[in-house]
Amino acid sequence: MKRVFVDFRMGLSIESAVCALKHEKFEAMAKYNLSADQVVTYGSFNGHEITSEMTEDECYIKITGKTKAQHEELLRKVREDYERKEKEWEEKIPAMYDVYKEKLKNYIKPEKYDYFINEVLMHRLNDIYHAYDVDCYIEIVKLLMESKKSMVDTMADARTLFEEQGHSGWSAGLVTQMVYDFSPKYGVEFYEKVYKQ
Repeated sequence: MKRVFVDFRMGLSIESAVCALKHEKFEAMAKYNLSADQVVTYGSFNGHEITSEMTEDECYIKITGKTKAQHEELLRKVREDYERKEKEWEEKIPAMYDVYKEKLKNYIKPEKYDYFINEVLMHRLNDIYHAYDVDCYIEIVKLLMESKKSMVDTMADARTLFEEQGHSGWSAGLVTQMVYDFSPKYGVEFYEKVYKQ
């Protein structure tokens, strides 16, 4: 039996991968003048080998552990749960805005407080982080302002805290920029000694 490898392009759905296996099987049959029982196409999908001999449900089970219908039902539930949580968060934003205004009073340069509250805060409350980056900012600035240690030791503590916060590249940049722009103490030093190094 002739085995023909199919290289699935990135981002392909399972359903499309199954179709590609069937299509490439017919192409191989014509190219090599072979019958259907003499050719099998196969490919690797998320580390799982699937073949043209498998049904769509067999491919889904091998890759996800669920049939196509079960997998789609799971995705539907996940999507509904996400949408419910987003709606709940949106309803909380006005109250959260007031909570953050109060929390931030002592942690923003006075001359930049109004700008932060009126421009930055609403964006942060409405984005995918749900103001997690603002919470991280507050933790870091509180440490910078309240530390009784030398600047070198304070920066070491700030680096540890920053790393423990578990930022993605994007959130690390957001938090660092906020500290740089708005922290009443050691904002530039934090950027230079923690973020850039």
